[in-house]
Amino acid sequence: MPDLEVMTSAGNVDGVLLGSRFRLDRERLGGLSSCRVVVRYGVGVDNVDLEAAREGGIVVCAVPDYCVEEVSDHALALLLSLQRRLLDYDTRLRAGSPGIDRQHPLRRLDTLSLGIAGLGRIGRALARKARALGMTVIAYDPFVDDSGMSALGVVKVDLDRLLAESDALSLHLPLQESTRGLFGAAQLAAMPEGAILINVGRGGLVDENALAESLASGHLGGAGLDVTTLEPLPAGHPLFSAPNTILTPHVAWYSIEAERELQTKAAEEVARVLGGGTALNPV
Repeated sequence: MPDLEVMTSAGNVDGVLLGSRFRLDRERLGGLSSCRVVVRYGVGVDNVDLEAAREGGIVVCAVPDYCVEEVSDHALALLLSLQRRLLDYDTRLRAGSPGIDRQHPLRRLDTLSLGIAGLGRIGRALARKARALGMTVIAYDPFVDDSGMSALGVVKVDLDRLLAESDALSLHLPLQESTRGLFGAAQLAAMPEGAILINVGRGGLVDENALAESLASGHLGGAGLDVTTLEPLPAGHPLFSAPNTILTPHVAWYSIEAERELQTKAAEEVARVLGGGTALNPV
């Protein structure tokens, strides 16, 4: 059934629980004449027309805290796998080429600087874990002041310095007009040679064709992506053949515990609003 037909048939619902692959634009929201609340199964709400929802008196909520440990763990797992070039060594061994690949020398983890773009819940969790491994952590977030970062053992930097000094860069920014395509060819070129890019935030933050070119040229040393602009990536996309690249299918959030927490908190939010209460996590 086409998605618009689904929304038309659901026009008399009081609340909507919304996944990531369905978009509530102005037209679809206009068809929800009885709807009072929309709750996203997740953190981001870039698939909801917030202005149209506000005009229609619909409360839009998210569940911002259900997968903090899972996503930060996933980012760290991608980083460690890429920094130690585990995929390459596995492939070499299976092909009968054991031994060290001296064309791609490895560095000690505690000599590296991790840059974090966006120091929200997940960025802070990643910073804590990276510092425990001895990494220096720098971060860009216009909404967190120096003292807030200092309390986390993190150095606040601007975007230019973040790019210039990050041996590995992990993206945790929301997708907005100001951040869409923020990491394009010029920004990737400004990163150190051999640097690693991790994106477990939103796919639209990165120009993925530029990323593939930077990896193929050898400027960037690796990339780990759990999110992409198009999900899944179309067949033949250059990232599939890019060196030292790990792609996972938007699963960084997943664990049995996180899924249960997400479903429970989303349902409770709908019930809270429809029962006359105040939403805990309105956008």
